[in-house]
Amino acid sequence: MGGTLASIALHGAPAHSRPGSRGAPAGHHHRYCLRGAEHPGGPSALAWQPYGHLLLPHRGPQSGEGGHPGGAPQGEGEGDQRDSHHGVAQVREIKRDWRGRLWVFLCQVLHQGERCWVLRYVADRTYQVGESLLPAGTVTVAVYWRDRPYHLWRFILPDGRILGHRCDLSTYPRFRPQAQELEWRDLVLDLWWPQGAPGPYVLDGEEFQEARRWLPFSQVALAERILAFLQRHLPQVLEAAFQERSEGCFG
Repeated sequence: MGGTLASIALHGAPAHSRPGSRGAPAGHHHRYCLRGAEHPGGPSALAWQPYGHLLLPHRGPQSGEGGHPGGAPQGEGEGDQRDSHHGVAQVREIKRDWRGRLWVFLCQVLHQGERCWVLRYVADRTYQVGESLLPAGTVTVAVYWRDRPYHLWRFILPDGRILGHRCDLSTYPRFRPQAQELEWRDLVLDLWWPQGAPGPYVLDGEEFQEARRWLPFSQVALAERILAFLQRHLPQVLEAAFQERSEGCFG
């Protein structure tokens, strides 16, 4: 792409939210996450809390996974996976948020390269992101780059039409090929761009104002810097990202 865009946005950069805007399943289908004292303002004890998450069906964090203090009990949401196709390569995606909550998800792999991983999952029920409903059968293609503090999601309806794109701001992801794991920390802010809309809009701005009291200054500065960049350049970032299919990133 974009060596120019990449260098402006990422190199030298300092090293989620209301359920509706984050994509809660319609009809209050709950998933569960681990909540703990991972930052100074977090709760002192571990507790299970219901939490809807867009197109990330919960597999149930395993004891000790992701290095979370105390691990997590098994059983909650067990067997509810993103993709159940046998014989397809899969990877565990580990997400942490500013409240200290931890998720472990099982995803289908489309591509694993040195710099870029591409994952795929299919909704088994209706979900919501922003004000848009994603029906069951919606396919999500998610792109993660080792050197970018954000990742892109493309939502494809069952009839093949693109519903929209979402960009989640995060710390730089950690790829662990031998363990088949990808880990990232959510920086709260997201950009949602419905197909046909004049431009993207920010999700979870109010929560970010609360989270910034607990996030390290470097992460707050990174989120603000990358948000400002993406608000100006998201069209070019999206175009370049999906053009990389022919350059080997997507396999």
